[in-house]
Amino acid sequence: MDSNFPKAKIIVVGDSGVGKTSLIHLIAHQEILKNPSWTIGCTVDVKLHEYKDGTSHHKTCFLEFFDIGGNIGHRSSAKIFLQGADGIILVHDLTNRKSQENLHQWIADVMEQNEKISIGISDYQYESKLSPGKRSSTKFSNSLIDYHDNSNLLPLFFIGTKLDQAQIVRDSSFLKSHSQIASFYRSDEINLDCMQIKYLAPATSNSIKLAKFFDRVLENKFSKSTQKSNFYSVQTEKNKVNNLISGPNSAIDFKFFNNKIK
Repeated sequence: MDSNFPKAKIIVVGDSGVGKTSLIHLIAHQEILKNPSWTIGCTVDVKLHEYKDGTSHHKTCFLEFFDIGGNIGHRSSAKIFLQGADGIILVHDLTNRKSQENLHQWIADVMEQNEKISIGISDYQYESKLSPGKRSSTKFSNSLIDYHDNSNLLPLFFIGTKLDQAQIVRDSSFLKSHSQIASFYRSDEINLDCMQIKYLAPATSNSIKLAKFFDRVLENKFSKSTQKSNFYSVQTEKNKVNNLISGPNSAIDFKFFNNKIK
């Protein structure tokens, strides 16, 4: 694949056994993974995505999916792979409510590895209140809602797996409703069976939601890159002016210019 394509890093987290590896394979290759294996540490898969396809802003982009192993014994060593995320896919097992509740801790783990991030698709920021390695006894106390600007927005996307099994053990109307955790973080979600391609077939509601999430990840990354570029541009000009007005041969009023460029 062309290394010049714009890239984005999407980390995929969730408890061990929820089906992350099978899910990533289905997303990246549009085929079923027949013999999935346990992930130790992290594995990476890739996919080309057509950003804002059909518009004047269309770009072919390179998505990297970091499949983070959910085994508790290897969780600490896997945290290094959470750094530098542009987006997060959070995976839970629809037949196991605990796997959904544990996603709050996974989000806290991501925040510990990133200096400053905003979580979700709205204008509020979640900041971890726990020290590394500590767990909370309350359901939502891993996060504190604090209203900030969304310049460092990190999009989330929730995916419930094993839909075929869940339909047997749960009421179908429950599965169609927006889950509590997705509502809490104001993020999109889909439910599917990783062993059936139809759930991510082109033009289905699931594939459209996923494509919009990828667009949001890339749009956020492009936006941050532009802000960083503008910041360095401003800093460069400020340094030039400061050097000019503080030089030994300068006859410029330093105080006047210093006030103008702060």
